[in-house]
Amino acid sequence: MADIRGVGKPITYSDEGSPIEDFMRNLRREWEARRREPRDQAERELLGRWLGYRGREELECIVGSATYAYTHFAGEMDSEWRRILADHIGTEAGHGWGLHSARGPGGPEPRSHAAGPRVPGAST
Repeated sequence: MADIRGVGKPITYSDEGSPIEDFMRNLRREWEARRREPRDQAERELLGRWLGYRGREELECIVGSATYAYTHFAGEMDSEWRRILADHIGTEAGHGWGLHSARGPGGPEPRSHAAGPRVPGAST
């Protein structure tokens, strides 16, 4: 029989004062200070390609994992969790839209978030 003596005891862990949390907070602060808009069209296209790569990774890993969980364990989740998971799948799957189009020999340039809004008639 399993030992369940600690079940129900509140968890009291906190990240405050953790050296790892302090390091990560400082790292994020430094990273935020270095962020900037692309300087020219070449940097804008490079950023668009990176975001496209990242979109594919999100599609394969995050969306794939969430879809696996939804299809295999939906019967064990209540309706609210199924809705939240389905919404998350849709949100994450939408991050890469239009970022990595068919840029091959003679293919069109990929669109990027940095190029501006994807609205008909909007200028970039």
